[in-house]
Amino acid sequence: MYSVLILFVFLFIISLSLTIYILSNFNKLEARRRLRTLAGQEKTYEAKEGTAKQKRGGGKSSLIRLIGKLMPLDKYLEDKKQLIIKARLLIKPEEFLSISIIAACTALMLMHLIFSNVLLDLVAMLAGFQVPLIYIRRIKKKRSNKLGDQLPDALNIISNGLRAGLSFVQAIMIAVLGGTSPDGGE
Repeated sequence: MYSVLILFVFLFIISLSLTIYILSNFNKLEARRRLRTLAGQEKTYEAKEGTAKQKRGGGKSSLIRLIGKLMPLDKYLEDKKQLIIKARLLIKPEEFLSISIIAACTALMLMHLIFSNVLLDLVAMLAGFQVPLIYIRRIKKKRSNKLGDQLPDALNIISNGLRAGLSFVQAIMIAVLGGTSPDGGE
């Protein structure tokens, strides 16, 4: 019994680590892919996606298509797409749903192995499903706070530029060039 518990804890830690790694390094991986595309070493995303859709008969994975047949996911995926865009993450809503399902299943298995109580299993599954959503909302909130902190300085630069005789567009360009991105980069 303990060896099974240790195995599932080990698998949980690995899956959690991979999820965190993918979410935290996805921007770097996407930047590398874009550079390879611009250098002509790789097909564009649209070309790849078109080829992949032709091969598998659609743009969604078989698991997502199966779930989509059981319940409509369009509204859910559209809401998550907007949240992902606001958080400036480079993942698809379908990938986010897959991560949420994996987190829910992992939490369910762990809770079942530890307590073997159906009620606690369901609570753990719901909590596991919400963990990626909480993570993305936290990223979005941090970005919004940084943007809010930078807004007064940007407005001050724009107003000073207008007083100095620059056009509105020139003043905005100076504010953009002189400021930092809310993502932390220049």
